[in-house]
Amino acid sequence: MTPLSPPPDAVPTPAVGSSPEDNLRAAGLLDGKYEIGEKLGAGGMGAVYKATHVGTKRPVAVKVIHPHFSQSPEFVERFRREAEAAGRLRHPNVVDVTDFGFADTPDGRVAYLVMEYLDGQTLGSVLADEPRLPVSWAVDIHRPFLDTLRGRARKHGVIDHITTVAADMADVSQLGSDFDLVWAEGSAYAIGFENALRRWRPLLRPGGCLVVSELVWFTADPAGEARAFFEREYPDMRDEATRIEQARQASFRLLSSLRLPASDWRAYYAGLEVPLREAIAKRGELEIYTTARREREMYEAHGDDYGYTCLTLQTVDRTPGSAPSVDRHAS
Repeated sequence: MTPLSPPPDAVPTPAVGSSPEDNLRAAGLLDGKYEIGEKLGAGGMGAVYKATHVGTKRPVAVKVIHPHFSQSPEFVERFRREAEAAGRLRHPNVVDVTDFGFADTPDGRVAYLVMEYLDGQTLGSVLADEPRLPVSWAVDIHRPFLDTLRGRARKHGVIDHITTVAADMADVSQLGSDFDLVWAEGSAYAIGFENALRRWRPLLRPGGCLVVSELVWFTADPAGEARAFFEREYPDMRDEATRIEQARQASFRLLSSLRLPASDWRAYYAGLEVPLREAIAKRGELEIYTTARREREMYEAHGDDYGYTCLTLQTVDRTPGSAPSVDRHAS
């Protein structure tokens, strides 16, 4: 996945000796509503500041995106959808999102997201005081993948927070229940989308979420060549509306949906070129390699007709009164 950004010459140059936070404070109120205070943290996309909403005098946390990202329409749309999805979530363990918008600053026009401010500890201080954090479970049928994950987790000092389970996601009875989140990218098709919803829902506590990606048609009338290809590769392929309705029938509600952008498909296929050539040189021409090349050709010719959609689904409580979260995750 590659960050979406404009050419370097499109990025505004701040005044010499100034910092983004200095410029934000010098600009006065952000969007006429938020008085920017100390910087709480920063990352690749932007920074988070403690701020005050001038109308209510309430402290808030404001995430301000770097101006050069804010100039990319595709990135801004993805950020807007993230804000919209986060704004729908209501849970004691999830920070509330209260506002989203755009504002002019000395560094350029920026997108921002406003969240409730929580006066707590940093992750470093939590790890120092409580080294055992809630555990995430990683499930895969191929144990070497899990071994690689454990090696990387050990390298980064989080091995105690991950439980790996070699299992088939078609049979999850051994995993138990009461998970907060199940994250399944590109795996539902292996057992069928509707079957996956039925089998995975019991893993989740009331109010728990399933994030699942699925290959779907984006049009009611796809090209004949594309339809013929996927009738062989994925006979159960449906359109987005059908998959969303199937999720509702399985007692989920849709929080958000996001289509994988074309730039991510191109980056994926570009990254596949060298490994594919090396594999063919080593093992010869196999059917799986021919299919991979054919898949890329199909996307280049008919990529507007289909793609991946990522659905964020939340269980619909069947009985009043929800059990408290135990903060468990599976992927």
